[in-house]
Amino acid sequence: TVEGSVAVTDLDGKLIQTLQANENGDPVLKKPEAVAIGVNHVYVADSELNQIAMFSVDGKYEASFGAKKGGFFASGGGEHELKKPRGIVFHEGIVYVLDNGSKRILMFGSNGVFLSPLDIKPASASKPSKGQGEVYKLREPVELKADSAGRLYVLDADDSLVKVYSATGEFLHAIPWDGELSGLA
Repeated sequence: TVEGSVAVTDLDGKLIQTLQANENGDPVLKKPEAVAIGVNHVYVADSELNQIAMFSVDGKYEASFGAKKGGFFASGGGEHELKKPRGIVFHEGIVYVLDNGSKRILMFGSNGVFLSPLDIKPASASKPSKGQGEVYKLREPVELKADSAGRLYVLDADDSLVKVYSATGEFLHAIPWDGELSGLA
């Protein structure tokens, strides 16, 4: 596909459509990193433009959010400004964005309106084991996935762990990752 675009294929790899657009003459995608599918939208995290591009399910560009420049929803600046988004998931009407630059997960409504950062906290039921310290904190987050129960899985390259959080941000546990950090399936 063309640089700065996302190819949408069927299960056999046949191209269905390409997500690509311009806004005021500028591309809305330069370095797409991750895609999430919501009820009525497809969300693409772009780490170079520091924004989420929102497309309709039929591929029409609708808006961007999270960038310093503002965008359709004038969401730039402040605590919801993205600084290298690397992962994105959609669960129960919330768009969770893993922001590598700020080492946070930010939550947006399905329409792109900022809700809040996810308040990541240690497990309330147990104290950290000796030597575990603040393992729950994000250090070099590079990928985000969610399961059907809403648990969030973050691949953290700094300490070679997949960190698992509840949808409310409570640290549940970490899974050691041996070998290459090539991504989550």
